[in-house]
This record gives sequence, C-alpha cells and structure tokens, in this order.
Amino acid sequence: KSITLPNNDKIKIFAVTVANNHNAEVTPLQPLYDDFKEAKPAILRTKEYITPELKPVKFAMKPLFTSDPDPRIQNNPRFRAYLKSLGMDSVVTKTPPVANDYADLSSGNKVTATYYATGKSASGKECLNVKMDLSNILDSQKGALRDTLWFDNGEGRYVIDLQKSVTIEKIHLYLDQFRNRGGQVFSLWSAENPTGFSGDPKTTGWKYLGIYGMGGRGGMGAQGTALQFEEALNGRYLLLLTDGRWHGNDFIKQLDIFTK
Repeated sequence: KSITLPNNDKIKIFAVTVANNHNAEVTPLQPLYDDFKEAKPAILRTKEYITPELKPVKFAMKPLFTSDPDPRIQNNPRFRAYLKSLGMDSVVTKTPPVANDYADLSSGNKVTATYYATGKSASGKECLNVKMDLSNILDSQKGALRDTLWFDNGEGRYVIDLQKSVTIEKIHLYLDQFRNRGGQVFSLWSAENPTGFSGDPKTTGWKYLGIYGMGGRGGMGAQGTALQFEEALNGRYLLLLTDGRWHGNDFIKQLDIFTK
C-alpha cells in the first residue's frame, strides 16, 4: 500500500520493481551496465611483460628511515601498528645509506648501473635503448642526482652489473621524493648471463622477481624501502623495469645491495 524512500539527496533511484512474491525472479528489460558490444579492442599503451604464468619470489618490503620522523607520527598508535604489521619494533631505527654494501663505488667490486631509455621524450626526440651511466646512485657518500631527463609513452630500465654471480640477501632503495613525478612502480628481474637488455625479459634470460610499489613499501615518513629476500637470490645482473607514462633517470636516488 505504501513505500518509503530515503530522505537523502545523495541517493538517486532510477527504477523500482514490484512483485507479489519476494522470491520471484526479476529480469531487467535492458542491460544494467555497459556490455561493451560496440567498444573497439583495447590497445595497451605499453608492452605487457608480466604474464599470468610468472610467479614472484618471496621478499618482504620494509620502510627505511634516514632521519627521525615527526614525533607526532612516531607517537601515533597507527604508526606503531604499521611497523608491527611489518614485523618491526615500534621504535624507529635510522637506516641511512651505508658504505659497506657490495655495490658501493668504494667497495672495489666495480659494480655499474646503466639506464636504458626507450620512447619519446617530451621534446619529441625518439629514443631506442639510449644508454646513460647512472653509477652515481651506487655512491653512498654522495648520491648526487644528475639532470632530469623525462620520457613519456616509453619505458626505462636500470641494469645493475655486479660483475660476477653473487647471492643477494637484500636491496635498499632510496627514491627521490621531490624530483620524481612518476608513480614509483617497477618490476624486478635477475639474470646470470642474459642475451640482451632490451625487449621482453622472459625471452632474453631474465628471471622475474616481483613488483615494487604495489603494496608494503615504505610509507608514513619513510625515505626508502628494504627488499629482503626469503630465499637465496643468485645472479650477476639486476633489472629494474619501469613502464609508466612518466619516468626519468632520477627515479632512484640511492641503491644499496647486500650479499650473503
């Protein structure tokens, strides 16, 4: 005999159906959502290298703090709960870049970092595997950034050459929080003897490790992230692959590699 509607101007009712039996099946006269019958096939802006059969290795992402966070944050119960959820103490310990990591320029291990850019720059220049030496990100004493070079609609690759096969225990990543305008998401790969540094990593001897940035990374005042591998990770080369709209050769400010 009557129906009461919500007294809420945020709710919009598009249709009302009445049935004698509340269990009666109701069939809409037209689709309630887009069935995409008239839609053209979607074209990905970037190549999809990560496919369903790839399984990531197990590693934990924990925040790194190079300075004391704001006391208002450190004393926040949510912040302490955040640390404990990552298996950390509720007391923040400073973890600045150190000079005793395997990849540091002062270690004598001659590790190199090379950036490969492919795509179209903002100025219209086409780039195909343009190489840039970025070994400065391995220098914990300086960690100076070079001039920014942005690319859009392309991909960027960091190739770390450890010069020999080693067993990696963890990696420390310090990302530039001020100059980087891109989403800090990239895939990680390792290899003993890859046949190349371009194209689909799966076809050139690279092993898929996982994704950085999809969850669990440093937050709430953290300056970086530690990637701690649960099992032995052996290899000579590391590949960090970005494929977003915005990325540049100042994506990483500092990178430390620790071996077993």
